Amino acid sequence: MKNSKSPLRLRELSETEVRLCSNFDTQIRTNEIPADATPFTHRAGNLFKIQYSVNWNDEDPKLEKDYVNQSRVMYNFMTNYVSKNPRGAFLNYRDLDIGAMAGTGKNAYRSGKVNGEKHFTRDN
Repeated sequence: MKNSKSPLRLRELSETEVRLCSNFDTQIRTNEIPADATPFTHRAGNLFKIQYSVNWNDEDPKLEKDYVNQSRVMYNFMTNYVSKNPRGAFLNYRDLDIGAMAGTGKNAYRSGKVNGEKHFTRDN
């Protein structure tokens, strides 16, 4: 794989561990449902939701830089095909269930809540 500053071609992209997982059509009814009615905040004007995935199968710390670089290369490659200003994104489907759950019980909820609040905003 070439470095991230060189142009990336689809053939080279296929050699990475990064996968473009899904294109979900989001225009079915999302504009009809109020933003505060469901936890899905990415609404008006968005035709698709694109999910990237890195198959990080090797635990060797020496490969960490390569895996992270592959993610960045894919993200940069997609720049010409996605919205701009802002480029809407959210990391790992942040929500109350997936947030950082340090502790147990009420403490786990409080620590995870911050991630959910970043995602479930009323102005989206």
